[in-house]
Amino acid sequence: MSYAGMRGYLNVGEMTAVLDDAVTAQLAATANPMERIGLNLAQPSIKRALAADDLSSQLTDLAFAELFLSLTPMGGAVAPAAAGLNEAAFQESLVAQAIAQNQVDDICADYERQLTRHDDRGDRAITGAAARNGAAALAALSRANRQYEAVSEAYLENKPNCPEWGIATFDGYYEGTVNFLGIISGIFKVCAQEDDAGAITGDIYIEIEASGEYMGGPITEATNSSATGISVVNGVFTVQIGDLSIPILIQEWKYDPAADTWIGTIYVEAQKTTGNITLKRMSDLPCPDGWNEKPM
Repeated sequence: MSYAGMRGYLNVGEMTAVLDDAVTAQLAATANPMERIGLNLAQPSIKRALAADDLSSQLTDLAFAELFLSLTPMGGAVAPAAAGLNEAAFQESLVAQAIAQNQVDDICADYERQLTRHDDRGDRAITGAAARNGAAALAALSRANRQYEAVSEAYLENKPNCPEWGIATFDGYYEGTVNFLGIISGIFKVCAQEDDAGAITGDIYIEIEASGEYMGGPITEATNSSATGISVVNGVFTVQIGDLSIPILIQEWKYDPAADTWIGTIYVEAQKTTGNITLKRMSDLPCPDGWNEKPM
């Protein structure tokens, strides 16, 4: 299916109407029985495509129409109209692909996997369409758009549930949770001070009561940057386990003003493990006595 030298943007609905007119005109003009059979079989599918509510349904019906039109060579304007329709279908599908990718990029991490699954399927289908012609190409484009429509549906459903990030200083005493692999969870505490340049100093303490692990240590390097228009904390802290000093990465902690929480991850390089973090500011400095000590 070659689209080299595509002209300006073509609309599937408009090109379907052009094809419908061409089929109607050719039915009035031809006496060829095979041609009339193909035209009569194609026209109901074209009419359904004109009434369809979404691009994937349109393209499914148009794939059947083009299959019937391919039964025998068609005269009049039918063949040029069908070729223009295929070009329009591919152009609109590329627009749908771009919109779906933007939605995948914009959704929060909680829902990204769901959207990506549909987006990847759509991309595979649109790649397959580019290697086909006629009805086979339209059928592949229909499959692609069905997946892109699923991306948009999931995006509109889940986007309101995503946090809206804001700007805040990371300064004071914080408590929250850390969750590894969705299985192991614990209490996560931070006592931090942020200077005017956004540099953060302080200490972190982790309590994983289920496994009897209590560990903590200093923030060795961290920065709260609002260069992108929201507050994002990245850095490193170190925990001491026996004689071992283990660095742990602070990754993309962002402030959610609606919930008044910081949300992000930590990454333990030594174990190749990521933990999900949720923190809420509990008080100003100084931090409470005993905040980083093992509970009695």
